[in-house]
Amino acid sequence: MLIYLYNLLSMPIYALVLKKKIFVSLASLQMFLILALRADDLGVDLTVYSGAYNFISNLTFFDLLERVRFFQTAILPYPYNMEGGWVVFNWLISQTGFDFQAVIVCCAIINSISVGMFIYKYSRIPWLSFFIFFSLGSFTYMFGILRQCLALSILLIGYAYAGDGKWKKVLLRFLLAFSIHRTAFIVVPLLVLFKYPKFNKNKYIASLAMTIPFLFLSGYFYQYIVRSVMEFFNKMYIGRGFEWNNSITLLIVITVFLLLVINFKKKYSNIEIVTFWAFSISVYIKIIGMYNSTLSDKTIFG
Repeated sequence: MLIYLYNLLSMPIYALVLKKKIFVSLASLQMFLILALRADDLGVDLTVYSGAYNFISNLTFFDLLERVRFFQTAILPYPYNMEGGWVVFNWLISQTGFDFQAVIVCCAIINSISVGMFIYKYSRIPWLSFFIFFSLGSFTYMFGILRQCLALSILLIGYAYAGDGKWKKVLLRFLLAFSIHRTAFIVVPLLVLFKYPKFNKNKYIASLAMTIPFLFLSGYFYQYIVRSVMEFFNKMYIGRGFEWNNSITLLIVITVFLLLVINFKKKYSNIEIVTFWAFSISVYIKIIGMYNSTLSDKTIFG
């Protein structure tokens, strides 16, 4: 616990004495070391990931080609039937002869570089961005929810390219992230907003107001649309029924708070506008998540 507290509290201290580039490099390095040097059983689902790695490492190249699919999960025994990109990622690492810890290290490298680059490029107060990131669920997820977080990190790089208008590179990153975990498709609305970044107070209020009818219609939306999409991607999780939770309350509070503090007369960058919209979109995803905990967790992509 002490190492996590030190990591968190060191952010404002570093910022006082270090220049931005050096600070971001050091903060990213600390993030990498914490993620990479932890025990290989510290994190949710790591037992399954480790077992999958051992199974995948025994596949031949031709076995791999026969089992990997793009739109659906690989043809592997449950619970190792994961996305094709993740299977290939594991297989390539296994060919080096290293054990499962190498997967953790590789994920830590990609995650820390991606987050560091994104904060360096877009954050006006880098130490606060790292502080918030380390305090919230996204960082915690990186200890065990490996596929989703790896996909998120790849998408962050894609966001950077979207901000620069490099759409071919954005598409490649999206497809790569999608091959790692299917829920990457949730970010499509955000990528569209990069292309058409129109933002004003009336539209933001309307997006909040529409959550009310959506809340009442969400059961039908989940039953007849979301379930069908999940079945197509071979990601059919059993819903638990409607359950309100604290996280959606927090999301709504944050979104309303933004409505009160945003200066709508100010000209914002595309990335700032997309960030504002991300909170609004996350509320809709979270409402659907009240029927399904797996989908509920995907607000991490917002």
